[in-house]
Amino acid sequence: MRTAGASVPFEIHIDEKRFRGADGSSVLAVQGLSLALQPGSFTALIGPSGCGKTTTLRILAGLDHAYKGEVHLPADTRIGYVFQEPRLLPWRTVDQNVRLVLPTPDANDPASLYAALGISDMTQRFPTELSLGLARRVSIARALVIDPNLLLLDEPSTSLDETTAQKLRALILEVWLGRRTTTLLVTHNIREAIQLADRLVLLSRRPSHVLAEIALDTPHQERGEDFIEAKRQELMVRFPETIA
Repeated sequence: MRTAGASVPFEIHIDEKRFRGADGSSVLAVQGLSLALQPGSFTALIGPSGCGKTTTLRILAGLDHAYKGEVHLPADTRIGYVFQEPRLLPWRTVDQNVRLVLPTPDANDPASLYAALGISDMTQRFPTELSLGLARRVSIARALVIDPNLLLLDEPSTSLDETTAQKLRALILEVWLGRRTTTLLVTHNIREAIQLADRLVLLSRRPSHVLAEIALDTPHQERGEDFIEAKRQELMVRFPETIA
């Protein structure tokens, strides 16, 4: 069941989520998972492969209704979703792809977004002319152009080389610090989570539930390589089955 109201924070409660296995059996993937996102926060969802991280995003976004539980969102919630793949239409330009999510093409001017994401000179190119890193920037612009108050990021730096991924993380952090959009990031990369988030939510193996919530109070500008590595090592010792 999905409900809406004026209350905050954004909340999701998954009592049970099942999948149909390859052999036709019912697989219990998520059980008793509850999560609350405070307005303006940046939360990273971390857990082993197949534990339901992307499923949680899809349920929160209203893309998956086959579960037992509830989602509580403010009535005016606008959700921006950055999928694992850019999902750009190849026959439309960058600018046309971004404007597709607007109620009318001219409902908002994405020029400032293009500048912030470093793609101002690429708006008339087609997706086939872009590297994967640039395509990911376009997908982020598309998610932000509606001025969302909830941003969902599904492994936005996956399959990128580390240099490109680090540039993308820096852009995501810069945009978040400027807008303070409530953000939920799914990632396998614990270093990425420590760099970007102000809270880590660690999930168990199937059936998935929240193992721990860890606040990261250190200011982002003070999270250098030494800090990130020390925190990663600490979490690996405490949660070896969750942190790879």
